[in-house]
Amino acid sequence: MAKSLKNFITIENSLKKYTARQIRLLFLHHQWNDTLDYGENTLNKAVHFEKYLNVRCKAISLCKHVICFEFSRVIFARFII
Repeated sequence: MAKSLKNFITIENSLKKYTARQIRLLFLHHQWNDTLDYGENTLNKAVHFEKYLNVRCKAISLCKHVICFEFSRVIFARFII
């Protein structure tokens, strides 16, 4: 992107449409020595990846709570007996 071609994106403009986390994920999807594509398609991939991570984290959190609940129930049952 070149400023003279009027095809650059400022961070301020990007943050109006995307979250900081989504922009970070965009950076994480590229190797340090590769050309970084700031296009809508690449940013949308970062948005979808964030949604994927959110679903996975919620599932892990839910499983963790179920396991802790079951474990505490077993411990409580053994304590009473």
